[in-house]
Amino acid sequence: MPQCVSAAQQTLPQGFRVHSVQTHFLGNGTVTKPATYRVEILNDRKTFATRQVKVEQDDKTIALTTVGFTKTAPVAGRGSAIVEHAVPVAMPMEGPREECDDIRYIRGDRNPSVQGYALPIVAKGLSNNADSKLARHWLRADGPVSTANGNLANLLGLVALSDIFLLDSAPRIHGLVYDLQAEKSVKERMARDLKAMTTINHAIHIANVDAVRVDQWVYVECNTPWASNGRIMVHSRMFSRDGTLLATCAQEGLLLLRKPLGDDIARQKL
Repeated sequence: MPQCVSAAQQTLPQGFRVHSVQTHFLGNGTVTKPATYRVEILNDRKTFATRQVKVEQDDKTIALTTVGFTKTAPVAGRGSAIVEHAVPVAMPMEGPREECDDIRYIRGDRNPSVQGYALPIVAKGLSNNADSKLARHWLRADGPVSTANGNLANLLGLVALSDIFLLDSAPRIHGLVYDLQAEKSVKERMARDLKAMTTINHAIHIANVDAVRVDQWVYVECNTPWASNGRIMVHSRMFSRDGTLLATCAQEGLLLLRKPLGDDIARQKL
């Protein structure tokens, strides 16, 4: 996704910054093979611009991304009133720990420049249902990350971080065995409870483009509002260390279990 944003950004004049990214994953890609990013201009306005990026590999389209941009100049002061609010963190922040053994969970070939670790699952209120639980984690990119060019590098970094741990939160919320260690293969991670898990689509909306610093710890809260017919939805909110809301995300995934619905692991209506 960051590559799509970067490709789309190159078609715009200075002063526009990304505010939203929606990606549909259409096929499997291979990181060792080259990919082509084709950018289509969908909309150019004074304040907003929209691009569609088609990712091709081996003559097949493997992803389709829509990227929204907005000008850095504030809307306020143009004769229109605005509304502003942001959701706070749902649970008190724990950490971050600067040094811990499970930081290696993120280290690996896929994310060699990212640190992070997951916190225990917590329930909001008295309910123990899956839709009342929160998965939480901390993420940070190796720094320093430049704030030049409208904070572009940090915004690209946030788009990349938004996908880490997100769908992984779904089996953890449901009490399924899933190993987060990046050095293990997907098959090893899903050995006991999961038959298949993959992302169908992913969306991120950036709330505060100026506050994003991915070389500082980013706190993420995830919940799953529903699961049905093999699909599951995960929502997340990304915060800076001081509690500033940076972005909100939504990811739809495929999640299939090895055991039938009558078993204990399916009692939470997965």
